[in-house]
Parts: sequence; C-alpha cells; structure tokens
Amino acid sequence: PALNVPWSEAYARVYFPGFEAAVLPEVARFCDAPERRSRVIDVGCGDGLVLCYLASQFPGITFVGVDARPEALVIAQQRLDLLGLRNVHLLERDAFVLGEAIDGAFDGAILRNVLDDAREAWSAYLEARFDTTRKLRALRPLLTTNARVWVSLTPYPRGTPAFVARVRTDLAEAGFSVFS
Repeated sequence: PALNVPWSEAYARVYFPGFEAAVLPEVARFCDAPERRSRVIDVGCGDGLVLCYLASQFPGITFVGVDARPEALVIAQQRLDLLGLRNVHLLERDAFVLGEAIDGAFDGAILRNVLDDAREAWSAYLEARFDTTRKLRALRPLLTTNARVWVSLTPYPRGTPAFVARVRTDLAEAGFSVFS
C-alpha cells in the first residue's frame, strides 16, 4: 500500500533513527575535539537532519551545508528555521565545484555518504559523477592546514573492506593524511 508520507519524512522516521543516529555521537565528538572547530563544512548535507543536530549542539561553530539538490536544501532550511538555528548557511553546489561558491577556510569537513558510490562504474555519467579523488581534491583547498575531515560510508554492500581501502587510498591521493 502507498504511504502518504514524503520520502524525506520517511527517511527522517526510519533511516535516520537507525543509521544516522548511530553516527551522531561520532560526528559530535569530531566537532567537539580538543582542537575545537570554528567553521565546518558538511558536504552532501541533504535534508539537514545531522546538520540541525550539530548546529544545536555546537552554537559556537559556524556550519556550511552544501548539497547539489535544491529540494533537499529547501527542507533543510525549513528545519533550521523551525529550530531557530542561525549558525548554519546552506549552499546549492556540486561537490566538484565547491571552491567557486565558498569564501574562507574550514577547520573541519563532514563527508557523510558522499563517497559511497565512487567506484561503481554503472555508466559514464556515474563514473564521472562519483569520482572520489576529484571530489576530495576540490575540497582540499577549502581547508586550513590542520583541518580534520570526518568520513562516513553507508553500511550497505559497497561498504566492504575492499571498498573502504579504496576510499582510504583516494583520500591519500588527494593529499589527506588518513587516520582510523
């Protein structure tokens, strides 16, 4: 039977409490690390669920949420407005051209589920669209020298150890030091 619930709300009710809620403590620790963050970019922020949580927990951090899907950013802005969060700016941009849209440097970056399909060559379009090294090279100039990047991969079949190893290699090739 059809549900009368928009996809974004179904995601918020089902997927978020499962997977996303499991990563919230980790990404919160990332934001609250000893080398305190002041400006964090969330690449692929989607509907803003995690961004809203982080902005409410860390009002002293300025967050910039970037997503290529305008419909997701509309929902994210509605959530931010509803919660009265003013420490978040949203930008509609592709991960490949981030530098063209953003002024200033970030001392933290969050990459949740934006690298997952990087090695799936379903078509020429997808091969170009999910070029992980290219995305990471676009992000690198936006970061301060000692910036930290938090990467999360969706836990479905592509999250195999071999895939994780390939993403780690892509991070290193793009100029990042890789830590566990």
